[in-house]
Amino acid sequence: MSSRLGFLFKLIIVNWILGSDYVVAAKHQHQCPNKCGNISIFYPFGIGKHCYKNKWFEITCQNQSSSLQQVPILHAYQLKILNLSSSEVRVAYTWKFPHCYPIIPGVESGLEQFIRPIYREEGVANTFIFSQINNKFVAVGCDIYSFITNPHSGNYTTGCLSLCHTQKPWNEFYGKSAPCAGVHCCQTAIPVGLESFRVSICNVSSSSWSDDKFGFRSPNDCARAFLAENEFSDYYSHYQEIPVRLTWVVGRNSCIENQRTNGSANSSYACTQNTDCNDYANGHGYRCTCHRGYHGNAYLPNGCQDIDECKNGKARCSQQAECKNTAGAYYCSCPKGYHGDGIPENGCIADKRQFPLPLIVSIGIIILFLGFKSTSLIILDYLKSLAENIA
Repeated sequence: MSSRLGFLFKLIIVNWILGSDYVVAAKHQHQCPNKCGNISIFYPFGIGKHCYKNKWFEITCQNQSSSLQQVPILHAYQLKILNLSSSEVRVAYTWKFPHCYPIIPGVESGLEQFIRPIYREEGVANTFIFSQINNKFVAVGCDIYSFITNPHSGNYTTGCLSLCHTQKPWNEFYGKSAPCAGVHCCQTAIPVGLESFRVSICNVSSSSWSDDKFGFRSPNDCARAFLAENEFSDYYSHYQEIPVRLTWVVGRNSCIENQRTNGSANSSYACTQNTDCNDYANGHGYRCTCHRGYHGNAYLPNGCQDIDECKNGKARCSQQAECKNTAGAYYCSCPKGYHGDGIPENGCIADKRQFPLPLIVSIGIIILFLGFKSTSLIILDYLKSLAENIA
């Protein structure tokens, strides 16, 4: 009975510290699917009730129409997941390109649709951010300047200029493998912490499409601009789905702010035992990782378990030393008769040989005895010689 009460008490404490979402999730994790198609799914993401942290991390597993394989869908945004890692979600985003030529010279043509699989809901922290490191802004078209602005403030963030050759037709001068370097296509980096944006395309040519005497614009060509992962290079195909990388975070406050309120009734701090809190760039949220020497899921109670380096072969001990595992670490112990730290660089050094005390005493007694005996013989010989002289 007492052990049962103790368990309930521990459960109450864990629930108070970590919040009910984590306790419920931990309880149901063994029932949650950990794969959809060939994509591994892990908490805070999840498929099914009680398997995800909140609605932003909910994933549905759907059958692909073109094949029998199932594909994971980020439910809140209806985005197909191509890959999921401990810091990013790689998704296939469907971009719409409504603006084909002619575009009126000198007039900005804005894509009114907000390009934002990530949006802010009143009172709810954003979970996803366009990865600044792994994405780029691309614009394809002739004599255009394309740029993105903040949809809330209207402030300019980044943009690029794409010009065209005026002496040769587009389909002769540019091929599918042509680089995106400012001629019919341009690309540039995006700012840190980009959540949503508005695309604008401005025709910088002095002539409209109808005045195009050299045919450097294809009749079916569209001026288009979009975000894509850095590896994307198929700029001139008629595509709609483009891979984009989203950085995910579990909270929007900094680690220090969350740790300060940890344990309070309204705390949403996500990092559990044996974990480190890692701030995302420019205060846009944080993620959790297991302490060094631990592995597992940093978002579940007892999710980070000690790594036994002595068993997994990762320990670096010299041949003479014995590996001793500790919580989050290990050490190398030299055998009796040796000293040192036991690591390969220094190893175990044999102790200097010393005679045992009993042996020293015994040898000393023998030496004294032999010395006494020798002295006695000398004295005896002297007395004998003296007696012979007197006689």
